[in-house]
Amino acid sequence: MNILTHKRPEFANIFMDDLFRSYSDVRARSIEGIKGFSNYMSMIEGVDNATNNLALSILRRFIEKADLDFRNSPERIKRHHVKSTHKRTIMTVFGPLTFNKTFYTDKYSKCPYCYIDDFFGFEKYGRFDIHIKSLVLEACSDMSMAAAGRKVSGMIGRRTGTGMKDCNISRQTARTIVRKFNLPYVSTQIKDSTPDTLFIMMDEKFIPLQREPDEKAMVHHAVVFESIELVRGHTKRKELVQKRSFASRDLNVLNMEICDYIYGSYDAGKIRDIYVMGDGAKWIRASAGEYSMDGCRVLFALDKFHFLKALKLIFLDKEKEDAALAKVLDGDRIGFFSMCEEMLSQRPDRIDIITQKTKYIKNNWNAARLSYRKNLKCCMEGQISHNIAAVLTARPGAYSLKTLDKLLELRTAYRNGADIKRMYLDSFSYRRKKHRTPDYDFSIFDMFYGKETSRLGRPEKINFLSGGYA
Repeated sequence: MNILTHKRPEFANIFMDDLFRSYSDVRARSIEGIKGFSNYMSMIEGVDNATNNLALSILRRFIEKADLDFRNSPERIKRHHVKSTHKRTIMTVFGPLTFNKTFYTDKYSKCPYCYIDDFFGFEKYGRFDIHIKSLVLEACSDMSMAAAGRKVSGMIGRRTGTGMKDCNISRQTARTIVRKFNLPYVSTQIKDSTPDTLFIMMDEKFIPLQREPDEKAMVHHAVVFESIELVRGHTKRKELVQKRSFASRDLNVLNMEICDYIYGSYDAGKIRDIYVMGDGAKWIRASAGEYSMDGCRVLFALDKFHFLKALKLIFLDKEKEDAALAKVLDGDRIGFFSMCEEMLSQRPDRIDIITQKTKYIKNNWNAARLSYRKNLKCCMEGQISHNIAAVLTARPGAYSLKTLDKLLELRTAYRNGADIKRMYLDSFSYRRKKHRTPDYDFSIFDMFYGKETSRLGRPEKINFLSGGYA
C-alpha cells in the first residue's frame, strides 16, 4: 500500500471540501438571481483552486512520508543523529509548497545532512524548484528575460481569476537563473551522408553593454548548411538544409567550433568545396583560411546584397547600376572603374561615399564575381536577425559580458534544436553522479606492497605488465 491508497479518503475530503465551497457559491448566486458569464468564471476558479490545493497536499504528504521513512530506517539510526525539524517553502507550478523536513548530524564526520534535500535534489537555499528554473531557461532562449519571467509567472499557481498571482518572477531573477546555468557539452553526431560542397555564412552584431569598459560587444555569428531547397508545400519559401548556427564574442572560439562541427559531422575527406559568404569584413576573409583541408578548396564569396548596395550608392541610377554590374560580371575592370571616375567628376559633393564604395568593390572584385558565377545565395541578414537580434537587441537594454555569453549559448543551442529544459534537468543528474564517491576495488595492486614486491622480479618479467612496460 502506497501513500496515495493509504491517504485516499483524506485527499478526497480535501478535494471535495474545496469543490463544495465552490458549489455553495454557485448556489448563492442562483438564489440571488445573478446571471451571466461571472457564474462560469466563478465555477472554473473554484475547480482551479481545488485541483491546485489537492496537488500541493499530495506533494507535501509525499515529501513528509519520505522524510519519516528515512527517519525510522535502520540506516539512519546507524549513521545519523536527529538534529531538528524545520519548515521549508519552495515555489512549484502549483504554487508555494510548504513542508517539514528533518536535519541530521553524521555520527562519524559530524557533518550536517538533510535526506529530503539529497533525495529530491532540492538546492540548499533555492526559492524555486528545478522545474520552474527549467521553464525560465527555456523561455529565456526565445525571448527577453523580462518576458520570460512574466510567461513562467503566468504558469504558476492559479490559472484563472483576477486575484494576485502566487509568484512574480522578475527580470533579475531570470538573469540569476541564466547566469548560474552551465550548458553541458553535446557531441555532434556523424551524418549519414557528406555533400561535395558546404556553405558558411558569416556576419557580426553589436550588442550594448552595461558596467563594462566598452559600450558594445561584437558578436561573431556563422551559419553552416549544405544547400537551399524549397519548403515542402510552398512554391517560393525556401529553407537551409542541415543548418547549424554558431555565435561567440571570440573569433578563435567560433572558428574552432565550426571546424569541430565539420570534422565531427561529416567525412571531411569527401568535401571538395567550402564557400564562405559575407559582407567582406576582414575577420570573415581571415576566417576562410581556417577551414582549409587537404583536397578541399575554401573560397570567399561576397554577399550579393552588400555588393548591389555598393553599386547603388555609387551610381544612384538603375540603368548605370545595371551597366556597371554587366562590366563586373564580364571582368571589365577598366570599363567599370572608368564609370566610377565619371561619377566622381559629375558628383564632387559625393566624393567620399563614391571613393569608399569603389574601393570596397575593388577589394572584393573576385569574390563578387564568384557569387554570380556559382549562383550563390546568402541570407545572413535574415539569419542574424532571427538568431541574435530577435532576442538580444529587439528591445532597449544592455548586458554584462557574462550574461551575454550565457544568453548566446542558450540562444544558439535553442536555434540548433536543443531541448533546453531537458538539458537543464539532465545537468542535475550528471552532477549528482559526478560527485558520487566511486567504490573501486584496488585489491589487485596489493601485490606491490610489503615484501611481496621483491618476489615478482623485474617489471619486464611480470606477464600482465610486459605489454605496456617501456
